[in-house]
Amino acid sequence: MSSLTKLELLRVGITGDELSCLVSSSAALEQVLLRDCSKVDCLRIPCHLERLSHLKVLRCSELRLIESRAPNLSSFQFKGNLKVRVSLGEALQVKNLLVNSTELICYTRAELVSSTPSREVCSKTTVLFMGLHKLILVKCN
Repeated sequence: MSSLTKLELLRVGITGDELSCLVSSSAALEQVLLRDCSKVDCLRIPCHLERLSHLKVLRCSELRLIESRAPNLSSFQFKGNLKVRVSLGEALQVKNLLVNSTELICYTRAELVSSTPSREVCSKTTVLFMGLHKLILVKCN
């Protein structure tokens, strides 16, 4: 899987451990999309995925943790209704962030080192970003 650049999993019965193994062995990944993968409880993306720029996680009902250490992640989208902890590590390249949730209780945090961080707080969601071009937090009722 060393040449895989795009991974789209739609309604696939893969576990978090299996997914982490797959992602870790795909160093050329540029885009990841998970949609309606109900067995995924965690998504861990290691730092050696230097080409990963786009991550979309949509309606994965058992998901509790998204942890990305990919250094060049520029776009992150999440849609779900559960309590999910999101850590984007030191993703200094994140320019677009979309969090859409029926319960806006996910902890979205990027641990960015910056002399002038900007902070947005909405409900119980805290976002810390510098250089962010687009931030959308949506609470759907």
